Amino acid sequence: MSVFAALDVSQDETAICVVDQDGRILVEAKVPTCPDAIAD
Repeated sequence: MSVFAALDVSQDETAICVVDQDGRILVEAKVPTCPDAIAD
């Protein structure tokens, strides 16, 4: 199964969306714009 991730980065917050090959959302989250928070 292929998955794709997109990040919408701003100064304070990063929106993360992960979808599968059929376009179904697997994960959707907003985290602080910080490498540790994004990695978690």
